[in-house]
Amino acid sequence: IHCQVRSRFKRDPQSNYSWSPWLLSDNFSAVLSVNPTTGILVKEDGPGVNITVRPTVPIICSSDLIEFKQCALVVQFKIPRIEHRADIAVSQCAMQFTIDNWEREQVIEVKAVRDFVNDGTSDADLEIQTVFLTNRTPPEWLDMDVHVQVISQNAPSRMCYSITDPHYMTFDRKKYNFYGLGEFVLVKAKHRAFEIQTRTWRCRGQWTTHPSCNCGVAIKEGNDVITVDMCQWQSTGSRFQQMPLRVRKRSAGPFGRGFGVFKDKTGTEYKVVMRSGATVRVETHSWGINVYVTVPEDDHQSTEGLCGNNNGNANDDFVGRDGQVIPLHIDFVESWRVNRTENLFTFVGVAMSQNDEKPTNCCCPVDAEDFVNRTNFDCSFSALVQPKRAELQKVDHPYTTNCETSSRRQSVGDRR
Repeated sequence: IHCQVRSRFKRDPQSNYSWSPWLLSDNFSAVLSVNPTTGILVKEDGPGVNITVRPTVPIICSSDLIEFKQCALVVQFKIPRIEHRADIAVSQCAMQFTIDNWEREQVIEVKAVRDFVNDGTSDADLEIQTVFLTNRTPPEWLDMDVHVQVISQNAPSRMCYSITDPHYMTFDRKKYNFYGLGEFVLVKAKHRAFEIQTRTWRCRGQWTTHPSCNCGVAIKEGNDVITVDMCQWQSTGSRFQQMPLRVRKRSAGPFGRGFGVFKDKTGTEYKVVMRSGATVRVETHSWGINVYVTVPEDDHQSTEGLCGNNNGNANDDFVGRDGQVIPLHIDFVESWRVNRTENLFTFVGVAMSQNDEKPTNCCCPVDAEDFVNRTNFDCSFSALVQPKRAELQKVDHPYTTNCETSSRRQSVGDRR
């Protein structure tokens, strides 16, 4: 947009009432200013990038609309999804400009979604559309559709496991075996409240001479504690029959946001998904379970336990509780044996505050119809973390442990 002006004297015959030359203004854009719109790189293990938004001209409405607070320009953000998944998340799905705040820049933060899939770098599209809150035809400049190009860069995740009788592989891919019985710290984060413990028993029951196998796993993140186990047998006449796998919620109160338990259609595989993006996958068999743990890049160089220190060097994974490298793997494992005071399998939850802050991550649907009233929004702690959950069903009500029974229960290690 530009304007031009000229003038003349209406009462000056000597000038023949002629016009002056045109005086042109500088060019001016009446748009929704969005900065930046290209070259935005967000990493799954990195911080977000801020995008500033502001109209360059005032919001003009009639007095009756202003009186009833119906005069506003709503800017809505839409994120296309591929196979129900998004590569990016934003701090909000809409922002509003009025006659009072149109000059102030507003900020939206864009982050990469952690999908725990090694899919490299992908291009994402953030669509920005404007809606004028009146029934009247908006000015042409307000009817805008801006596309922001975002590059989402994958962050590698690390996995360790304890499988069969049991065989271990650390995050740094060091493999070893251990055939003892009891409860052990599989993974523990140094900088946050995250811990995984496993319980081993004699495969097919403690009355056999079989080698040891995993029969249970206890999971803690934040204030949430659950166990997934099949560590009991029941007498059926002259035989002992294995009890089915049970999922028990041992902490008090509801799960924190982003914490969920899922199972496959056959009921033989469970996955626990946590707010941080860490996952625990449990495969059930007739003799016990296999346990696979995946942690986010945030835990790089910050774990301890039987899965090692996650620093990329397999040669120093056998670090004991005292922080010293232990040459023999048997001594290393024994150093991480769980004592009674820290045993999550016998944990009895007490009321603890979740202290959940306001959600700051949104996966805004393209077909949302009402951004003004905040309907159809997908804003939650877990919007930034979307592990693949194909063919899994959510377990809505994990069995809550009876406190009296739990407090009397002994650990496998104590009964050895």
